[in-house]
Amino acid sequence: MNAQYACVTGSDMIYRNLVLVCMEGGQEKILNYTLKDGEQLVYAMPPAQRVYGSQEGLIRPRWNKETARWEESALAEEVLEEKP
Repeated sequence: MNAQYACVTGSDMIYRNLVLVCMEGGQEKILNYTLKDGEQLVYAMPPAQRVYGSQEGLIRPRWNKETARWEESALAEEVLEEKP
């Protein structure tokens, strides 16, 4: 069984979850998770998310397909609210 991690994003490309995906008989099988309408898999390192009291990481990570990188999608007001 060949397995790898993938990030789940919504239709807005906002990070939702991290899942383990196995290849079985040439088909992808997501373990312990079912994709909801509009969700998709992104095979990339999960984003560094900000934890309370920290200045580092993303508050609302969004996948940018053009640059193949996570970027901040939080509004300026949300970023200010997160500052300790």
